[in-house]
Amino acid sequence: MPGSYGIATAVDSSQFQGNEGTYTDYYVSVDLVDESQPFQRVSVVLHSDTGLFAGGPIETGTYVIEGGETDYVTCSACVYLSVDDGDTPSTQYMASTGKVRIDSVGAEVHGEIISVELRQFETVYSGAACPGEGEWPCGNEACSEGHCGVMNEVEECQTSIASLEF
Repeated sequence: MPGSYGIATAVDSSQFQGNEGTYTDYYVSVDLVDESQPFQRVSVVLHSDTGLFAGGPIETGTYVIEGGETDYVTCSACVYLSVDDGDTPSTQYMASTGKVRIDSVGAEVHGEIISVELRQFETVYSGAACPGEGEWPCGNEACSEGHCGVMNEVEECQTSIASLEF
């Protein structure tokens, strides 16, 4: 995996929507390499009615990745990179800085991630006891064996993307 992807180009992309509440959430996957290579996939996940979009739907604009946006449990404009390195599960990265620009919102969402720094993390299920019932009792993170997932940063592993349109 490169230390920086520079201005990345999508080889393939897909989107779907979800409704966990009143408003629509968007899930975008962008493949950076073709099927003949181990996958390198950027995911942009936009959660309405929370964080940057508290109290309403996803809206056009430019959003800074900082504070709660750098934690997968609380992010509302989440940017991830998944890299197949031969291990199971794949190696996961999450944005620690950068911007998400949303140009249009409708049946699909389109925009760009800009100057995104990503750091590797691993999930361990040693957090607080899972509160309540339902599919996602721990926010954006799953519950396993009665505990919420906790994001542990792998400090020596980082990469960046200067720009990627979605």
